[in-house]
Amino acid sequence: MREPAVQTISPCTRRPQRGDSHPRRLLQWAFWLVVFLCPPLPAQAMVKVLVISNNWTGVYQGVENAIRKQFVPACAALESGCPDVEWRKANLDNEENLRIQIAEHPGLIVTLGGMAAHWVVEHPVASPVLFTLIPHQTFEAMASSLPGGLEYSALFIDQPFDRQFKLIKYALPKRKKVGVLLGPTSSKLKPSLLEAASRNGFTLNIAVLRDKARLGRSLQRLLDVSNVLLSVPDPLVYNRRSIFSILLTTYHSRVPVVGFSKAYVKAGALIALYSSPEQIGKHTAELIATFYRDAHTFSSKNVYPRYFSVAMNANVARSLEIRLPEEDELIDLLQGADR
Repeated sequence: MREPAVQTISPCTRRPQRGDSHPRRLLQWAFWLVVFLCPPLPAQAMVKVLVISNNWTGVYQGVENAIRKQFVPACAALESGCPDVEWRKANLDNEENLRIQIAEHPGLIVTLGGMAAHWVVEHPVASPVLFTLIPHQTFEAMASSLPGGLEYSALFIDQPFDRQFKLIKYALPKRKKVGVLLGPTSSKLKPSLLEAASRNGFTLNIAVLRDKARLGRSLQRLLDVSNVLLSVPDPLVYNRRSIFSILLTTYHSRVPVVGFSKAYVKAGALIALYSSPEQIGKHTAELIATFYRDAHTFSSKNVYPRYFSVAMNANVARSLEIRLPEEDELIDLLQGADR
């Protein structure tokens, strides 16, 4: 004899059965069962995030794509849950649309690059701002113009000096005399460089260039007392016209160059630390997730890239008879030193 089928019915999904009577009593019964026995769905508030850039190609598009891709994993890593985000984009070329977007008071504004950051500083906004893809020096020059009380943070594109000196320590352990050629813009970094060099056991030789006509002479004097050159961005020192002359001079002096970009290594520098658009985008997504977890506040005003890569020029290393560690080994050592 077939046993009767057993059907499990949740009070949250129960449908009216034959024999139920009195519609009003039935509705009351169903309502109270739903209230007491059915778990409520978590509420997800919609937030608007406005991303501003001067164009949406190359590096800028790569960062923006990575932000969107990495935002949900970043929230999951914090175990805080993700708000429902309406991502919006605005281009500096369309200022009318940009003003309209800002007038709608987005929950957060994210700027990509120096031009977008300058626009926001020159057109004060009420929404919190996360400045990204911007050099430290560029941001410091404009930070004093930010309105008081603005909630903001800045994720720099350049690497911290401590990390760069540790790169030299791990990649070139026998070279302890570091030369740095500064210009008018970067000369204010001299105290920070001296402190970082001292912490990491290096002798630092610094020359400050005031006249581009004296570049060759200043560089050669610096190389005479240094066995590695650490390049620090400055438009007077490192530009399209000077870069190959600097690399050629250092090569003839057999002094390796630690660059500040992957392109610099391709041009002839020995090694460099850099953060890719995907790495900057991932870190930006984590900062956004933390911002919403921490009740719309930033824990730090100045942030250096958490994720980075190492680029090496094997041909230059071979010509200078320098044996470098593997890239993965260097990254592991540097990440361990950051902790």
